Amino acid sequence: MIAQTSVLDGVPVVVENARPGDLDQLIAFAQKLSPASQQERFFAVLNADAVASEMRNEMTESRNLSLLARRARDGRVLGHALGAVTGRDRAEVAFTVADEARHHGVGTLLLRSLMTELRDRGVHHFEAVTQFDNRAMLRIFEDAGFRFSPELGCVEAHLDDPVP
Repeated sequence: MIAQTSVLDGVPVVVENARPGDLDQLIAFAQKLSPASQQERFFAVLNADAVASEMRNEMTESRNLSLLARRARDGRVLGHALGAVTGRDRAEVAFTVADEARHHGVGTLLLRSLMTELRDRGVHHFEAVTQFDNRAMLRIFEDAGFRFSPELGCVEAHLDDPVP
């Protein structure tokens, strides 16, 4: 377990490393996302097979760090975060939260946990891409200290930690 806390509505949530045995749950979680949430996460609305393929690729890439946020009471997946290491000290971060769990602090918890774990692996440069109208995601990145640069139809977010 990486973190355990209560999110805004008092629901205890645990964050843990995703394991190969979690793949079916992760696929089911991603397939249940609304079309709007899929668009925000994948920049497209995907069919069930494409969602399964994307999750499988994210879980099996050896350099990736994949975290799950689960409701402590029953283990239900509330969110997923991905840290894709793209260089010696650089990673792209992404996360998504179940539609019914959004705006309760799960995304913030996932991003903080992901960045802590990646820092422990020597990552000090974080990048993310989100759609310009995804205000909730932009707010989470801004609160974490990311800088923004607008691109065609989306926003790139960057955070460079000072190297200790």
